[in-house]
Amino acid sequence: MKTLNYEFKRILNRHPVSQSKSTHAKSHERAQSAATMLHKKFNQLKTSSISEKHAFYLVGEMKKLGWSAGHMKNTMAFIRHILRFGGRTGAWAKSNSHYGIPTRQYVTNKDKSEKLTNEKLERIKDPFVQMSIRLQDAFGLRAEESMKIQPARVHIKDKTGEYLQMDASWCKGGRERNIPITKDEQRKLLEEAKAMAATTPKKSLIPAYPADPDGKRRDYKHHVKTYKSETKKAGCSHTHGFRHGAIQKAYEVKTNRLASDRHGEPGWKCGVAGGKYSNELNPWQREIDREVRRELMGHIGHGPDRFDTIAIYLGS
Repeated sequence: MKTLNYEFKRILNRHPVSQSKSTHAKSHERAQSAATMLHKKFNQLKTSSISEKHAFYLVGEMKKLGWSAGHMKNTMAFIRHILRFGGRTGAWAKSNSHYGIPTRQYVTNKDKSEKLTNEKLERIKDPFVQMSIRLQDAFGLRAEESMKIQPARVHIKDKTGEYLQMDASWCKGGRERNIPITKDEQRKLLEEAKAMAATTPKKSLIPAYPADPDGKRRDYKHHVKTYKSETKKAGCSHTHGFRHGAIQKAYEVKTNRLASDRHGEPGWKCGVAGGKYSNELNPWQREIDREVRRELMGHIGHGPDRFDTIAIYLGS
């Protein structure tokens, strides 16, 4: 392994970017790609000698590969993290625009949802992967959450209602959250998931795999590979689209309920799903729209007042 690749790997192992395994793995992947690019021109480069010229060169190489603004910004963030713990804090400017990275376009008003059909499900042969996909479609879970979830433990019924109590360790950014259960279809699916999870070591949707040569069990790592392989072969590797679809459906259900209760009128679909954008709503509809968006932010695991993020799913 080249020096820079080794140093990047060592620093990230000692100082992870996140407690999320998927984010940790992504940081390693991006950092290794960046180190390899830098090594092509600066083959003696070490972390201790990285400077601005290397940042400009790296951005140029990423642009040649056609990386999106978001992809480049995330990579730069991971490298800044490495530089911070490698004794090079401030070696690179904080502003990505300084290096010619364009502003990320969060809200495109394009529908990114994926429709889950029986045909797609049948192409997925692994039953645990198939169940994870169904949970993403029904509850708007992220991929990691849909694998690590322990259905029997998180299904809660109390005086406040019925919901999934998602554990912080499964969720992006360590933000635990509750997801309401409102449909009989969701309840039926949960019972299926519980029965399947009861057969696994941690009562999750990650089955047991043979131990590695060192004797340690790395079931999640191996199952992620199975998940990626199965979804790719099934032609639905963009599984985040199922989460988009679930959030769009939840928006329509909630606007229907509030509009009917308060005004005796039907609700509406969100803009990207062929319904109304915020600027097309009348005053009382805009009030409901904002209320529903704020509620959904909590259900899908984003911080309060992240209207820019919820707009990615629903449109502006």
